[in-house]
Amino acid sequence: MLKFGGELRTYSRFDAQVPNENFGSFEFDGAFSNDAYADFLLGLPLSSTRLNPIVDRKLTSKELGLFITDTFKATSKLTLDFGLRWDRFSATTYDDGLMFNWDPRLGT
Repeated sequence: MLKFGGELRTYSRFDAQVPNENFGSFEFDGAFSNDAYADFLLGLPLSSTRLNPIVDRKLTSKELGLFITDTFKATSKLTLDFGLRWDRFSATTYDDGLMFNWDPRLGT
């Protein structure tokens, strides 16, 4: 007996809250010029973190799974079940289509 089917799942999340450190957190300690304020003026942080600068966005992702199976009765005591499944997990996207990347090593 041949069976086939599929499954499509859509996930979405909307978070309208603005985080406290939305524009980032930077640490200057004078590691580059021996003066923390001089490092700040030069724009050379020792470390930096950054969250998503755009708020009120909706995240969506999709999962698609397709399968086909077959059952073969070889004898009255032996039945073989075999099949194939294919899954695709899409990347998370935003409804506005914007993307960005943060390089903490360079601070950009």
